[in-house]
Amino acid sequence: MKKFMLVASVLFVSLISTTNADQLDKITKYPVHLLLNGNEKKLPKETEIYNINGISYVPLRYIVRELGGEVFYNQESESVSINQFQPIEKYSSMSSITKFDDFILELHSEKSEYKPNEFIHIWASLAYQGEEMTTIKHGSPTLTFSITDKEGVREGGYQATSQRINELNKGNQIINSFPLSTILEYNYRKSGMKSDYNSFLEKSNASYLPVGAYAITVYAGFLKGDTSNNRMVSKAEIQINVK
Repeated sequence: MKKFMLVASVLFVSLISTTNADQLDKITKYPVHLLLNGNEKKLPKETEIYNINGISYVPLRYIVRELGGEVFYNQESESVSINQFQPIEKYSSMSSITKFDDFILELHSEKSEYKPNEFIHIWASLAYQGEEMTTIKHGSPTLTFSITDKEGVREGGYQATSQRINELNKGNQIINSFPLSTILEYNYRKSGMKSDYNSFLEKSNASYLPVGAYAITVYAGFLKGDTSNNRMVSKAEIQINVK
């Protein structure tokens, strides 16, 4: 049985075999520091990072495992699957709860104060408390987030208009996490958007919020039941600081 190892040296074997000598000279080991969610990782001895024609190739299996996931290889279909398992237990030090109709909208943050080089852990849930089953029609995602700083710069809160329908019984929940993409887009907007988005991400540390005070808001908007005029709209908000 063939062994399948997802490290950089194996991932580009086919590339090397079809590359001429001049191009092979451009394949080098790349002694860069690897940081995952802000934490520097020391790579195992058998694991290398390579640079091919200016593009970095990193060890996929190692990175996915460090992030709490796993990589699987199906030999029959010759396909690679990446599954990431999110941690179940979360603790919130601050919360905002809004009740409307038969619903409870909650917004939680792991901390009220974060450091400038720290990831933001915020999530929200919408719970149905009605006695009878109901349906809701909504865009995607059901719960959307926005961030607003003290200067009034706002980012996020976008929802696709395509309609989805969910049946809810008492106690059913919809849960969503504050997306990293909202922070990236906020930092891009604050930068003045003078460069293209991908170039900005490559040359900045846009995954973190700069020092400041921020309002984080979660929005829930949907049609309840079979009618088109029973629209439910609500929000919850918390204040966090980065310093």
